[in-house]
Amino acid sequence: MPIFPTLNSGAVCQYPTVFGSSVSVQILQFVDGSDQRFSLQTGVRRRWQIKLDLLTTSEGSTIEQFFVSQAGTFSAFEFPDPISGKLIPNCRFDSPVLERELTGLDTESLSLWIIETHG
Repeated sequence: MPIFPTLNSGAVCQYPTVFGSSVSVQILQFVDGSDQRFSLQTGVRRRWQIKLDLLTTSEGSTIEQFFVSQAGTFSAFEFPDPISGKLIPNCRFDSPVLERELTGLDTESLSLWIIETHG
C-alpha cells in the first residue's frame, strides 16, 4: 500500500495540525418519543487537516503527484500519524480536489483533509 509522502524535513505536516475523531451513530426514534442508538462502524474514525505553508514547489509537486496517483479520493494509502508517529492504514483524501497556491518565488501552500476509512 502506498505511503503519504513526507516533506524534505522528514515531517508529514507543519504545525498546528488539526486532528479529530468521530463515531458514526444511527438513531431510530419511535412513535412514543423514545429512541435507540447504535454504531454504524467498528471503531473511531480519525481525521487530520494538513496545512502546509512555505512548501518548495518540488514538495508541492510531490504531494500533487501522490494525489493524482491515488485518483483523489478513490484509492487508500498509509498515512504517518503526525501525533503518534504510527502508520495508519486505509486512509484516503477527503476532497476530490487539491488546491495549491503559489505564495512566493519558490514557495507555495496547500491544505487538505485525510480520513481513516477502516477498509
